Amino acid sequence: MQIPQGKALSFALFIGAGLPGALMANDNIGRFSQTFGWPIIPIHATLLPDGQVFTFGTRGNGDQGAGFEYVVWNFWGGWGAHQFLPNTQGTDIFCSATSLLPSGDVLVAGGDTRNPVNKGIKDSLILQSGAKTLERSGWMNFARWYPSLVTLPNGETLVHGGQDINSVANTVPEIYGNGAWRTLWGANNGDIINDEEGKWFYPRNWVAPNGRIFGITGNVMYFMDWAADGATQIAGYLPDKTRSHTSTSVMYQPGKILQVGGSMYGDVQAEGSRGAVTIDVTGGWPVVQDVQNMGWRRIWAGATVLANGEVFVSGGSAWENKAIDEARTAEIWNPNSRQFRAVATAGNARLYHNVSLLLPDGSVLTGGGGSPGPYNNLNAEIYYPPYLFDGEDFAPRPTIGDFNIQQGYKNLQAIPYGGDVARVTLVRNGAVTHSHDMGQRFLDLGFNVQGGQVNVTMPNDANIAPPGYYMLFLFNAAGTPSYAKIIHLDGANPSNQGAGAGGRVPPHQVVNPPAPAVGPTSGGVYTISARHSNKCVDVPAATSDNGVTIQQYACNGTDAQKFRVHPAGDGSYFLINVNSQKCLDVADNSGEPGHRIQQWDCYGGANQKVRFLPGAEGSYQLKFENAGLCADVTNLSQDDGAALQQWHCAGTANQEFWLRP
Repeated sequence: MQIPQGKALSFALFIGAGLPGALMANDNIGRFSQTFGWPIIPIHATLLPDGQVFTFGTRGNGDQGAGFEYVVWNFWGGWGAHQFLPNTQGTDIFCSATSLLPSGDVLVAGGDTRNPVNKGIKDSLILQSGAKTLERSGWMNFARWYPSLVTLPNGETLVHGGQDINSVANTVPEIYGNGAWRTLWGANNGDIINDEEGKWFYPRNWVAPNGRIFGITGNVMYFMDWAADGATQIAGYLPDKTRSHTSTSVMYQPGKILQVGGSMYGDVQAEGSRGAVTIDVTGGWPVVQDVQNMGWRRIWAGATVLANGEVFVSGGSAWENKAIDEARTAEIWNPNSRQFRAVATAGNARLYHNVSLLLPDGSVLTGGGGSPGPYNNLNAEIYYPPYLFDGEDFAPRPTIGDFNIQQGYKNLQAIPYGGDVARVTLVRNGAVTHSHDMGQRFLDLGFNVQGGQVNVTMPNDANIAPPGYYMLFLFNAAGTPSYAKIIHLDGANPSNQGAGAGGRVPPHQVVNPPAPAVGPTSGGVYTISARHSNKCVDVPAATSDNGVTIQQYACNGTDAQKFRVHPAGDGSYFLINVNSQKCLDVADNSGEPGHRIQQWDCYGGANQKVRFLPGAEGSYQLKFENAGLCADVTNLSQDDGAALQQWHCAGTANQEFWLRP
């Protein structure tokens, strides 16, 4: 993978000079990836049940409008694995709302008339998660531009706010179910939705532990009842510290919300706020508490719950959508200490129209920003949090075996695992736009370990965890998460209601652990296949010449694709081609990313020594000793003949390889 012109950053620049080296380690501040291209500006992003990411927002040239195309990114395929797909419905879904339905499809509500621009529409579409096609659904009763969606405990979806075709704030909520919309006339409240400081603009709504909707618009806090005709109740006001639609907030534990940034007094053109508060509605009424200020003023930041329950805050700037004191350095907030800490620095400013989305490997997609703005970012970066590292290197992860992903409430599920398990967490798949994730929420799950399986208790009810898709992570004692299994939690799914709690697992739920992944054995002979393409590492034309660039090629079982693992005596290995008896070798002993991998006479140099780092699905990264860079299939190519190079170790699928005897 090549770093785009002007985007290369040395690690020393990630957090600035003057800090002790230990504090700059990846396991303290994490790491941003290089910048990689995105076919559009990803203004909206939703994590699908298969781990892919649905995005839309602009044309391929960065101009506003989502009436013609959208992009699905295959997370498992790594950087560059984008599908650029046509919107065939004649509906511009720019600045609409998205929600991942309990069915696994994505509801897209509202959008832009486009002619004239920036007016609400009544359309709702469905992204079929399997086929990745957009289909028309029922018409809303009211046109909406900039509305919010939230999944209700009964599996239906509430839409709230936005502006209509006449640019009038829409005060009446509606509920979507079975392809149709019904109006909540009793929840019509002009004190909640109005033009003052943009209270119509993406209301922040969550399901509270008592089943009511709790929400924030501007400085107004409220409850909404969604049964029958609905009703509302004003529940107080935020302090003059952090508010307005330019702020960001997230439910970091059931009924507990972190609210940060935006403006202090509601004037979105004023200086941005460093402020933060928590709002606790677990007792049925909001309790607001101060939190230590952030290190940076942040208007249009993003707040994302990480796999361990901490909150990652990134992006924004000191003034509304202006390149003034850009907050490129991210921060992480810890719910136990209630403190922020500065972490790694991104390569790009992310202002208005940026997204931040938790991915199944525990990393965070940060992308977009612009249209309008000082930067039109048709690109993204991945943030790898500190919990993924041991020092500078990626840490070994626990693994999750196969089990039934269809889960009911209070179910006790036996899950096979590898490594050790010290914690189990559940994070709802995100659906983010305009500094608000309409999907995310986080829970710790009860568990006990029994032999080769961990018995996990699912959430008690749909008020705590509304039905839908969630990422389930296992953490080891070092605090490193597994790759997530995305489960489907729904009251319609079978449940044993916690039978077997305390370690007894019903026989019908015991799952046999999978066969262990093949690991490198001294003297063993293996084919080495790239996880993203399933093609084999290959010496072209079975030549024995020195200096030939190693490639990937369709696996054919010849000796040109077989390598002997020979120990170097220091924990590393040489990979010797069976046909040529020559070693994989970083050309010219280079320490530069992008330098090619070749075969050469074995001589014992550090550029021929490889360490095996565990990856996803039993794969390994091949990390060369000379510069600590990993073998990488260039440009994520799926093609025969694609060259291997060394690149910064990022844990992407084109850097992970299966060893097969």
